[in-house]
Amino acid sequence: MSPSPGKVLFEMKGIGKTFPGVKALEGVNLTVREGQVHALLGENGAGKSTLIKILSGAYTKDEGQIFFEGKPVEIRGPQDAQALGISTIYQEFNLARNLTVAENIFLGHLPRKGLAVDWAQVKALAGDSGHPGRHVFGGHPHFDLIGGRTAAGGDRQIPEPQDSDPDHG
Repeated sequence: MSPSPGKVLFEMKGIGKTFPGVKALEGVNLTVREGQVHALLGENGAGKSTLIKILSGAYTKDEGQIFFEGKPVEIRGPQDAQALGISTIYQEFNLARNLTVAENIFLGHLPRKGLAVDWAQVKALAGDSGHPGRHVFGGHPHFDLIGGRTAAGGDRQIPEPQDSDPDHG
């Protein structure tokens, strides 16, 4: 008996995006379920990053529908995505190497208790070891950030697709 598929977190149906002179996406469908690992694979220029940028609100879609937990949603900007608990970790990301992993995850969005930073919440949410970012997971920025549980106010982190060679993206 195979396990039942997890609850659908979000669906993108018939997504299309055109830039001047280029049809970047046409009729793209993506369903993401809870408790499963998903990967977007394709050649350079296939539209992987464009699709993720639409989901995260960096771009707006020209066609199609997005459903979040079964309800249709319009994501017009990053604030809309973050309100749904979605944030993106982009491939080209520079860490503040003098800060801890938790401080990098919440850079610009540190949880507060009144006027002070709530360091206990920061460390609890990020699973922070207290080590500077360059010392965790060999200093690889993608692993440093994916290791946390929340980022920039989002409950669901979506790493941007990257090439197999991280030095030549």
